[in-house]
Amino acid sequence: MQGFAYHAWLTYGPKIIDLTTYQLRQKVAELDALDGGHTDVGWCPEMLVADRETISTYGQVAQGGVGQFYYERNQAIEEKLASGFTYDPEDLKIAELILASPDIKVFGPNQNSHAVMSGL
Repeated sequence: MQGFAYHAWLTYGPKIIDLTTYQLRQKVAELDALDGGHTDVGWCPEMLVADRETISTYGQVAQGGVGQFYYERNQAIEEKLASGFTYDPEDLKIAELILASPDIKVFGPNQNSHAVMSGL
C-alpha cells in the first residue's frame, strides 16, 4: 500500500475544527531536523475552532504571521481516503451532540470526567 502526506480537519457548519494544532511544535521540529533549519513557533493552540471566513491565504501564512492558518480541501486526497470507508451513523450523532453542547462532560471507560471544548 502506498502512503502519502496529508492533514485532516473537521468542518461543522461555518466552523473549521482542527484537533491536532497542539502538535505544531513537534511537527516543525521534525521538519527542521530534515532540512537543518530552526523555526520559531510563536503560536501553538491546543486546538483550533474558527469560522471559515477567518482563514488566511497561503501567501499570508507563508510570510510567517503568528496566529494565521490556511486550510484547503483536496478532492483527490479525499477520494483516496474515502474509498472503501463507511461511517457509523451513531458516531456522527455523538459528534454532532458534542459540538452542539460545548459544556458537555464526557465519561471515559475509567469513569474519568473530561470537559470537551469547554468555553468555545
